[in-house]
Amino acid sequence: MDGTNQAALVGLDATIFTFTGVQNSANQNTGLNASDGFRLYGAKVTDGVNDSNGSGIDISVATGYTIDKIVLTFAGTVAPLEINGQTYTPTANGTLEITVNGSTFSMKDVVSNATTQCRIKTIAITYHKLAS
Repeated sequence: MDGTNQAALVGLDATIFTFTGVQNSANQNTGLNASDGFRLYGAKVTDGVNDSNGSGIDISVATGYTIDKIVLTFAGTVAPLEINGQTYTPTANGTLEITVNGSTFSMKDVVSNATTQCRIKTIAITYHKLAS
């Protein structure tokens, strides 16, 4: 992912969604792999230490819409994630449901002192149009 809106690339309506990979302190931006989904990378390690600010994904919706929840399905390789400011430890090959009830969702790899990837097979977004 290159830091631009990739909504259409991941099958979302780009007139409603903004879906962006964020590099932060990782050696590379969030990866999108056809065989196993999204790869979030741990921050670059220097002298055995990093700032736990790895690559991530930011999702937002246009005015007039709200994200209700997001369900993440993980592959076999996982790392701690910060999601909307809260830290989660995913289970390999498990799922994690996050209630959002807002217009933005952000997550990033926050593994400490390593570059462990967090591999996400699917991201399911439940959203709705607000009443006018």
